Amino acid sequence: MKAALKEANKAQLKKLLPVGCVVLLNNKIILKTHNNGKKNSIFNHAEIIALKKLEKLQIPKKERKNYIFFVTMEPCMMCYGALINFGIKNIFFCCENYKFSIYKNFYLLKENKMFDQLFLLNKISLFEEKSSNLIKNFFKQKRNSKS
Repeated sequence: MKAALKEANKAQLKKLLPVGCVVLLNNKIILKTHNNGKKNSIFNHAEIIALKKLEKLQIPKKERKNYIFFVTMEPCMMCYGALINFGIKNIFFCCENYKFSIYKNFYLLKENKMFDQLFLLNKISLFEEKSSNLIKNFFKQKRNSKS
């Protein structure tokens, strides 16, 4: 998760929402990304960028379940959908996405048999404060720059 936080810092330097993403396979980091590109583009989320890069590798769907995603902030609903459709089974994150949290409502998904066994959603509290502070500071600076 430390590598994902370093990626989040890269996004922060670009004045973008500081979210970092690291992809592991067989306990080795194979990909690092962060929010990037145009500030208002929804397709520049760290998770989407990682999926686009993985897609270029033309990995068979049955092997995609072996990839593990570590993200500094809980993925938004769009990213969750993309991760599930791509075949990712393990997603770890530090701080919750309070605006679009699925983690808090995960029990609702578990009641729906369609979502059962689709993916494992894991919160890592170890870096929660550090990741949360990056997000809070980003929005604080954004509000202060408008005044």
